[in-house]
Amino acid sequence: MLLEEWRKAEGTGQYPGIDAIQRACADHVDKQRRASLSFTVMPENTSAFGTAIRTKIEHKPQDTEYQEAERAIQTAVKSLAKRTPDDRHAARMCALYVDLQDSGLDWSRPSQLPPDDAKKLLNDAINDYAGQWDRLNNPDDQNLRDALEAWRDRPGYLSPFGQNKAHPHAPR
Repeated sequence: MLLEEWRKAEGTGQYPGIDAIQRACADHVDKQRRASLSFTVMPENTSAFGTAIRTKIEHKPQDTEYQEAERAIQTAVKSLAKRTPDDRHAARMCALYVDLQDSGLDWSRPSQLPPDDAKKLLNDAINDYAGQWDRLNNPDDQNLRDALEAWRDRPGYLSPFGQNKAHPHAPR
């Protein structure tokens, strides 16, 4: 989202103010949609998705069974990709906040999130962060690379592996 704002500013010469940046970044589900580079699938063996994966493994690409399984897998993946940003946002909200459930009869508590679900959420977030981090620190866009290198007071950054680092071009 911020790169999009930067590209608009580069094109028009008009840089956004704080309010414009806050508005551009206000929708958390949209942030999930734009930041998601991947998602993990773990279908039940007996589900249609699980069966399609097994069928694809057991057959050759030229087999009808393989091709049908591939279509089923692609349909499932498209559906998951469309749903993932909303699901991730909802799960993260449950993982972070105590809130009254929709029924009004009980509370949603972070401590009720199963540890395996929490681990999956964290792993997915780390994987997406690492991909975005790499794209920002090794941009293909020469204009962006030049702008980042010219930014002398650029803040330090946190690598995907947790180390705080100074920007390599920052004054020492």
